[in-house]
Amino acid sequence: SFAGLGALWTSKRAMRPLERVVSTAQRLTASDLAERIPLQRDDDREFAQLIDVLNGMMERLQGSFQQAVRFTADASHELKTPLAVMLATLDDAVRNATPGSPEHERAVSLFEEANRLKQITQSLLLLSQADAGRLPTHPENYDLSADLSRLIEDGEILCEQAELTLEHHIEPGIVVYADRALMRQVFQNLLSNAIKYNRPQGRVTLQLFRQD
Repeated sequence: SFAGLGALWTSKRAMRPLERVVSTAQRLTASDLAERIPLQRDDDREFAQLIDVLNGMMERLQGSFQQAVRFTADASHELKTPLAVMLATLDDAVRNATPGSPEHERAVSLFEEANRLKQITQSLLLLSQADAGRLPTHPENYDLSADLSRLIEDGEILCEQAELTLEHHIEPGIVVYADRALMRQVFQNLLSNAIKYNRPQGRVTLQLFRQD
């Protein structure tokens, strides 16, 4: 009937702005909040108001996200120089102090903490670059089996300290194409979390094998 066709046409017309909202939302990512929902002349007034509100919300989110990324990058960059000076000074103090003396132990402890701060700062800078979509990568073909075998040595020490069991099976000769430094950091973080958030007398399993 004409009434049924009219209702169907009205329903389809009403759905068009919703389809634009859904389509835009699906394209949004944490690193790219620049998408906006387009307005059209024939949009219903209520839909137009809703689209205006959603676009305004995305504008504010984008501004807040960019500000947070800039702050993290700036803070990490500003910390690099004073940390380098601290590490150089503490390294000199470690070398000049008598081994086993209280001064030597304090210098070693401070050097380790300053080096830990340096690693945290580097991680923050890396995260800010990744969030901004500017993470520098240098992929290459390399032996992942060899890298993970070296990681096992650290894992055994850490697991022994945490009273955990480390089980591992690394298939030799597996080569991947990736950024070696970033991949190494990924696996170190995974191993660290597996140990830190394990249960008492628990187990950490590290396996690498080729499938198909």
